Amino acid sequence: MDHATAHLSGSSAIDEEEKRRLRWSCRRGLLELEHLLGGFLDTGFERLSPAERQAFTALLAEDDQRLNDWFFGRSLPCDPQRRALIARILAEVSVLPPPADP
Repeated sequence: MDHATAHLSGSSAIDEEEKRRLRWSCRRGLLELEHLLGGFLDTGFERLSPAERQAFTALLAEDDQRLNDWFFGRSLPCDPQRRALIARILAEVSVLPPPADP
């Protein structure tokens, strides 16, 4: 179990250092993925159970192409918990970035 997983499993609150680490892991080469993952970190992560937080941390370890395929429906993960988490992220976070100011 890595440090992030160990920390998340023992607490329902997330400290700022851990949030910074997770935010860094949400950074992706594909802007759409970064928007989904970072947006969920901001809006939905705190409501996850410790097990779901571990699943989110594990999801962040996946490569961009696999995540892109999963989030945009080209394939599905075999793990039902991972499928449920992806569906939750998609339901929580709009795929489209907010419109630019005129």
